[in-house]
Amino acid sequence: MGTERRVELKTAYHWHCEECGRENFDLPSKAEMTDEDREDAFRKFHELDEWVQLPEGWKQFEMVWIPDYVTCVHCGETFGTVDERLYDGD
Repeated sequence: MGTERRVELKTAYHWHCEECGRENFDLPSKAEMTDEDREDAFRKFHELDEWVQLPEGWKQFEMVWIPDYVTCVHCGETFGTVDERLYDGD
């Protein structure tokens, strides 16, 4: 087989166009954060109290934003987005 080739997997949002029915993918954008904001977010995400020592490499922690709008690459229609984690079905 030779040398194993690898690719880096990235977070992406998959959606189907309501107009033409074709599938699309959109990439999130990384949140711009100060070190203080990053530490607060890391602690909240991992449920760590302020007195707990942070692990090595914690500054590589990133958060992403879901896009507010997406545009179908096939038909050009634009749609507002819904964060499925916040959607209650109503």
